[in-house]
Amino acid sequence: MRTTGELAFQLGGEAGYALVAENDANGIAPGSNLLEELFRQCAPSLILIDEWVAYLRQIYKVEGLPSGSFDSNLSFVQSLTEAVKASPGTLLVASLPASQIEVGGEGGGGAVAPEADLQPGRDRLAPG
Repeated sequence: MRTTGELAFQLGGEAGYALVAENDANGIAPGSNLLEELFRQCAPSLILIDEWVAYLRQIYKVEGLPSGSFDSNLSFVQSLTEAVKASPGTLLVASLPASQIEVGGEGGGGAVAPEADLQPGRDRLAPG
């Protein structure tokens, strides 16, 4: 079981994992439609992700990883945020770097670039 599979298994057990098993085995990000189906079956769900940019920074320009490439992980970020947005019973909370120092170089910068969609502000509540 790999990154995507672990998320699916934690949400839906063996049935949840079965939805993404092929993607997980091949290190390919599941599409947002597949994730929406998972979230429908497992709602209500809260997904907490900490230090994602730190993880992405470490796999930048590294190939052959069980969890897939940097680009595959960015595709997963995009699919995940789209699927969560379309799933009323699912909430995603992810920690993001507060400063450029925490972003940490080219790999971290690629993870928080606007096109990476790992940006604060996507349907978030403003600080009070």
